Amino acid sequence: FRIALVTPMGQVADEPAHIARADGLIYGQLFGRRVQLRDPATNEMFPDSGVLANDAIMTTAGTELAPGPPRKLSAARLARARAVRWSKHLWVDVCPNTVQYFPLFYLPGAAGIALAHVAGLSPLAALFAGRLCMLCGYLAMGFAALRVAGWGRGVLFSLLLLPMTISLGASFNQDGQLIAATALACALLTRDPGAERVMRWSGVA
Repeated sequence: FRIALVTPMGQVADEPAHIARADGLIYGQLFGRRVQLRDPATNEMFPDSGVLANDAIMTTAGTELAPGPPRKLSAARLARARAVRWSKHLWVDVCPNTVQYFPLFYLPGAAGIALAHVAGLSPLAALFAGRLCMLCGYLAMGFAALRVAGWGRGVLFSLLLLPMTISLGASFNQDGQLIAATALACALLTRDPGAERVMRWSGVA
């Protein structure tokens, strides 16, 4: 939980794009949308893709992410992130790689953002609430994997506790959810195929 709350927003791998994907679910963006962009070099239009997301969320997602090499989060940048207020304006965040990912793994983050907004919290607080919900999803699937595994618990436990895995699980990056879901699927497939067919087929699903 400390990793989710201490790591500056956006400073996990590709997190702003994953935030856009999660926030887009609130506005019904299951599959994203096509957009036309202009190439500044040739002045020609070319197709791309992204998701519709809240302007305040996307502004906050990048405010704590300083450009250039990694550096300590400054008080000024933190103050700017805290000062962002909710907006009714939506815009398309171009994220052609992220928009193709399975939407189910972003539901915890979307729920955290939505609930925090309804509760009157700031966009920055909403993003941290979304991170915590993503972490809870990761922990729930990881715990279930360790509970149902017929064998190989040590391997699964080590996989789930790798520093990079925990970093992803405590962020908006869907890779953390994907790793936990894979661990759960593998755990279900270790059950007796003759006596526990339901668990085995659940692993396949």
